[in-house]
Amino acid sequence: MSTVSIKVTVDYDSITAARKNMGSYRAPLQEGVNYLRTAFQQNFDSQGMMVGGWQPLSPFTSAWRARNGYPPVAPILVNNGSLRAAVLAGRGDISAKDARLTITNRVAKFHQYGSTKTRLPQREIVFEPPGFAQLMARRIRAHIMPNTFTADLRALFP
Repeated sequence: MSTVSIKVTVDYDSITAARKNMGSYRAPLQEGVNYLRTAFQQNFDSQGMMVGGWQPLSPFTSAWRARNGYPPVAPILVNNGSLRAAVLAGRGDISAKDARLTITNRVAKFHQYGSTKTRLPQREIVFEPPGFAQLMARRIRAHIMPNTFTADLRALFP
């Protein structure tokens, strides 16, 4: 008769770390908010190229800008800088399990969605970057299981 022996070893340190890290996702959620702020900044810097490019200013708007001391052509969505500043300084409310990035600016929604009443074209300023959901899922997994892909994932976030 033959005997088969199987030895199972449990890494209790990994299990303990995983249980500890499952309670709160604050660290990866904060990294996600920072990632979004960087993407929104790049969107402003590139005149909306992160979302396919913003429609150029109308001749009427260019003339208004010139009369009021602003550059008549570029940068789009930046007259006095308040919209850009509001978007980049959006309040990041982060709890143990979720995060919310709140932008407080009275004109942001008109640019984000456009307006048929004032013939304002949509110029998307807040968006989900391609692959963001997958990056966050992998980052949260690395947070729960600290020794899985951690070095690679940290390099993906600014």
